[in-house]
Amino acid sequence: MKSVAYIRVSTTDQHLENQKIYLNREAERSDDSISHFYEDHGISGVKSSRPSLNQLFDDARKNKFEDCMFTIFLDFQDQLNIY
Repeated sequence: MKSVAYIRVSTTDQHLENQKIYLNREAERSDDSISHFYEDHGISGVKSSRPSLNQLFDDARKNKFEDCMFTIFLDFQDQLNIY
């Protein structure tokens, strides 16, 4: 199965490569592969409108892929609110 992935970093001095490596490895462990990465670079996660995330949602509505992978990095406050 071909999946897509969404990755994002908040600042322009951060890099997306580690997220790509991690998600590609996870896909391989599941006999999957990632056909496309939707990337938002230097855009805060607080913003509800992000160009690549918006494109991912549009493509999902058009059934352009079957699965989407992403990573979640929570700060301490987020963890307190979840648990």
